[in-house]
Amino acid sequence: MLEPTPRNSIGAAYTMDATNERARVRMERLVSAARAKRSVELLHHEIRDVAMAYADDARGTKLRAEQCIISLKRAWTTSADSAGVERPFVSEIAARLVTACVEEFYRDT
Repeated sequence: MLEPTPRNSIGAAYTMDATNERARVRMERLVSAARAKRSVELLHHEIRDVAMAYADDARGTKLRAEQCIISLKRAWTTSADSAGVERPFVSEIAARLVTACVEEFYRDT
């Protein structure tokens, strides 16, 4: 059975739409680096920073890991596509973001 979506004190569902300033800034850095066509291996720190920001925010708002990953993938794909990052590169980075996000979400638990 699926757990209900966490809600805040006025009943609105928590979502992650990159309104968290820390996550938004880190996502912008990753998009800029990806546009510069740096290799994925060289983006390790940027990928980890984005994943950490999203995982921390998700834990703080009581989102489940799956919700965090969906939000992260949407934000990455939307940001990268609008910035003109090449599609194969977008997919490769998305896979690494998901892995890093899962690791960060369950870190210290």
